[in-house]
Amino acid sequence: MAFAFNINDAVPLAGSDVALGKPIAFNIYDVNQKVLVERGFTIQNEFQLERLLKKSPFRPAFDIPRFTDYSADLRRKTLNTYELIEYLIGRLNDCFRIIFEVDAKHNFCSQLLTFCLSIQEYCEQAPNALLGGLHLADTLPHTLAKHLNATIICELIGKRVGLSAIERLPLIAAAATHDIGLLSLQDELAKQDSPLSPYQKRLIQEHPTRGSKLLQMSGVDDKTWLTIVEQHHERSNGTGYPNQIKGKEMHRLAKIVALTDIYTGMIRYRAQRKALPAHHALKKIFSEDGSIIDRNLTQIFIDEVGLHPPGSLIQLDDGKLGVVVSCQKGAQGNIDVAVVTGEDNLPLTNLKFIPLNAKQFSLTTNVPREKFQWLFLNVNELWPAIKWEI
Repeated sequence: MAFAFNINDAVPLAGSDVALGKPIAFNIYDVNQKVLVERGFTIQNEFQLERLLKKSPFRPAFDIPRFTDYSADLRRKTLNTYELIEYLIGRLNDCFRIIFEVDAKHNFCSQLLTFCLSIQEYCEQAPNALLGGLHLADTLPHTLAKHLNATIICELIGKRVGLSAIERLPLIAAAATHDIGLLSLQDELAKQDSPLSPYQKRLIQEHPTRGSKLLQMSGVDDKTWLTIVEQHHERSNGTGYPNQIKGKEMHRLAKIVALTDIYTGMIRYRAQRKALPAHHALKKIFSEDGSIIDRNLTQIFIDEVGLHPPGSLIQLDDGKLGVVVSCQKGAQGNIDVAVVTGEDNLPLTNLKFIPLNAKQFSLTTNVPREKFQWLFLNVNELWPAIKWEI
């Protein structure tokens, strides 16, 4: 069953959304929700594009970023950290696009499942690189980065609590789609510095239910997956939404996604507030938000992610800048750090990797990222290349 286009889930088509001479990646509609141009059609010249734009057309309201197709290079055997993250974000974006554009019942579930299996494979191979790269990457599309981060963390937490690979699939599938009922609004909200409108408030309150219904329309019939999406904004004390359920009424796996959603929301930049350093976000979750979801799961979450997760920037007591490349699970404060600057804050030619313990060193995580933008150009030196097979 294909998803029915809704004008409320659309934005006006811009000329920059269409690449001349290349197939269009989405259907284009008029104000009456009639298809003007089908997905896959190629607009050849400026004259055709101008004629189309005069009709005041609409497209589905989700980001249409352009990602490198590494699968085109059959000689590639490895990807660096950012290449892998970009590749995974591109695949997730394709899943989101399918749910709006094609026969989702036939394509969406199989493509999303394949994506989840890839997440499990890469989390087994390079968990620190994935977490670290996502913590450092500030320029990725907000919605896609938030969902990918949640998917990776939920895979790691699910494994830590003893779920088998098969049992983890509905958990990470739900994490990958938990806010799919809000795709038309998330990037807009991330850039918005004004108060929410009544319409936006209503969409936020309804998006867990809308998301579940959209997934069902797209062929999803796994009850665990759907329940997690429906409940990921509920709270054990009944203060959540949309149904204000309490205690054991909330599915245990929904609690994992709820914690992850809170965390990934805190560490991503929004116009109304700066991104919190991971260390501060985890402390806030432990002292406040986690208690209204599940105290035991909150402790497991922090033990797995680490108080100083991979990708955290830390200022050593001698003034040098370090980047956490790994942390020992369950041993709070024990981390492996790449020292990336000298005492003068200038970048080192050769990175120095050292183990640190918070009991032995004075560490500060509140390092302004804007002072070290050069770091992100060389981030792939922090973790080894990742084996990649098409």
